[in-house]
Amino acid sequence: MSGHPGFCPACFAPLAQEADTCPACGARMTELSSRDYREKLVHALLHPLADVRMRAIIALGLRGEAEMAEALVECAMRHPTDVVQGLEIKLPPAKPEVYCLSASKARVTQEPPEGGYSPNFIWS
Repeated sequence: MSGHPGFCPACFAPLAQEADTCPACGARMTELSSRDYREKLVHALLHPLADVRMRAIIALGLRGEAEMAEALVECAMRHPTDVVQGLEIKLPPAKPEVYCLSASKARVTQEPPEGGYSPNFIWS
């Protein structure tokens, strides 16, 4: 398969564009290209290049799937100094609730705030 990016889509090791198999992890490019688009987007959040992560963040945000919130938050927690990327992350609310982010646990919990619901972010 030719024309794939210079990284393995499975392990992100540098890869020649004409390679059919990744020398680092053994992944076959034809098998990886058949993965579900949503799965590819979530996996792209782990990519070492910020612009690739940003495209995945934007695409996941446009999809508006509430179950993607945890993957987006974990991406933000892995790159806390990337302010632009962090601002682009939009957590899609399934219900009007607050996403409480815990830096120590690096996971999302959904808790109703005292006094009602709000779509605001609370960092604890």
